[in-house]
Amino acid sequence: MPNRVIAFTIYHPGTDTPWEGAVITASLLRSFSVGTTLYPADRVVSGATGADGKGSLTLAVPSTGTADWQFRLPDGRLPRVAIADGPDTDLTTLIASAAANVPPTALQQAVDSLQAQIDALQEQTDSGPVVSVNAQTGTVLLDADDVGADSGGTAAALLAAHTAEADPHPQYQTQTEGDARYWPLPTDLATQAELDNKASAAQAVAFALIFG
Repeated sequence: MPNRVIAFTIYHPGTDTPWEGAVITASLLRSFSVGTTLYPADRVVSGATGADGKGSLTLAVPSTGTADWQFRLPDGRLPRVAIADGPDTDLTTLIASAAANVPPTALQQAVDSLQAQIDALQEQTDSGPVVSVNAQTGTVLLDADDVGADSGGTAAALLAAHTAEADPHPQYQTQTEGDARYWPLPTDLATQAELDNKASAAQAVAFALIFG
């Protein structure tokens, strides 16, 4: 049965002090067979460090292909590594090599795709037809001064002042001025009837003179 020895050195976080008694556990994620021997997916191997912070794990690997092992480190990380048959190695090198060669997960691919879309939208925003409004960027709020307009209420105030004038339109006659240009109509019915009779008589005379 091929085995691979994985050595490791553990230090207390943030220090160069060896961590005695630190435990690293390796769990086989997928079963494999070597000849007639089956290595089930629930296989677990643990190793603890000595006073110098050093330790090792001996892991089963197939003769061809790789075994899928997941490590639980003292700091809580859970690196997953596909390990093939080969010479002894150290855990740090193994994890670094695996990280450089393992293809991105579906989640990472989705994150990368979303980031690409965000970058594309940002580029459109930066180079689009509208970059700023009145030399302002971001959420822009414009008031009357920004666009050269009158302040709120200016038009209403001007209209009120205009209509309050005694003669706001001097180019036109007022009611009093218009009445003064014409003979006023009588206000009583008798006088109106007399005028109507005179007008009828005048029309009759004119008709007779014209038509004989």
